[in-house]
Amino acid sequence: MALAVVSLAGSALGAAPGVELISHRGESADAPENTLAAFKLAWERKVPAIELDVHLTGDGHAVIIHDADTRRTTGVTKSVKESTLAELRTLDAGRWKAERWAGEKLPTLDESLASTFTPQQTAEVPTGGTGPVHRFAQVAP
Repeated sequence: MALAVVSLAGSALGAAPGVELISHRGESADAPENTLAAFKLAWERKVPAIELDVHLTGDGHAVIIHDADTRRTTGVTKSVKESTLAELRTLDAGRWKAERWAGEKLPTLDESLASTFTPQQTAEVPTGGTGPVHRFAQVAP
């Protein structure tokens, strides 16, 4: 998959010109935030962009999670930067939201882009603090 940094203006959902609709951490009001389920639900609802959060694991994988540790979204406290991806994959990132989401895992950035993305959609990846925001859209290989 090739990626391009893009800017998205307007919306397929009828937002006013210049207004962007972005699903914050996926459809996090209805699905567990920053999971493939939340991203899939956003795309099903035809939201043109998602915002997601990325942290690096101790073994160098880009994993999708807002916080620096896993306590709030998994019920188990693990520092993302001090854990391996394999360790983080043992955690349930969905059950806290509702039983129907039990078994959701913390996805990697690669998995999030590969399994939920179409050429018409955009992902917004903030770098933290006052740093830049990167937007990615899938383009033809």
